[in-house]
Amino acid sequence: MSLDLEKAKVAWNLIYNDLLVSDTKEGLLECYDRHAFRYDQYIKDIGYNMPAKTAKLLMEYGSLGPESEVLDVGAGTGILGKELHNLGYTGKIDGLDGSSGMLKVAESRKLYRNLVQQFLTADCALDIGDVMYDAIASVGVFSALQVGASVAKSLFNHVKTGGVVIISYRVIETTTSDSEFNAELKDTIKSLCDKGKASVIAEHSTDLYGVNFFAGDPSKPCPGMCLCLRKT
Repeated sequence: MSLDLEKAKVAWNLIYNDLLVSDTKEGLLECYDRHAFRYDQYIKDIGYNMPAKTAKLLMEYGSLGPESEVLDVGAGTGILGKELHNLGYTGKIDGLDGSSGMLKVAESRKLYRNLVQQFLTADCALDIGDVMYDAIASVGVFSALQVGASVAKSLFNHVKTGGVVIISYRVIETTTSDSEFNAELKDTIKSLCDKGKASVIAEHSTDLYGVNFFAGDPSKPCPGMCLCLRKT
């Protein structure tokens, strides 16, 4: 799909120079709340591919059916729920996100059973009670700017043995913080695997966005990774 680079540049600047600029919890949530009702247009304009790719991998590796339960961590406006629905998924899906504004948009889709507002911090417990899911996914949430790598451990406390966890994130490193985050995420996953809590099913390189204004040629896609894991 070809993108309008002028529209893409405007959307990119709004995301990276307005939305993702605060270094405090309160500031970040205020930005997400303020942009919530325009967010879907932003990501359409930059060709955000990761939710669709993650939904396909969930269906493939999770063997999801009408009785399945899925948790969308960092659900935002509910785009992953929409993509699962588009693939014919008829099971239950719950969502968790820190922004009340984003969750209002997700609720309007009428695809989620439960939506929980929680800002995720290092090593936090997910505020979802004792529900155990068949699959958990987090799309574009784990990063140096948002949710830290250690939170990945918490996902495995709420997925059934044999269940699937997919973490999809940007791999391009533009700052030292990006490099440190990617290294920490790899170490976190390695630790889970070494302890026998998880195994790697696959690592799928994919386009995160259809444009890349981090690079010299913005018409080239921005790389991402879908890390597919199974609880052991």
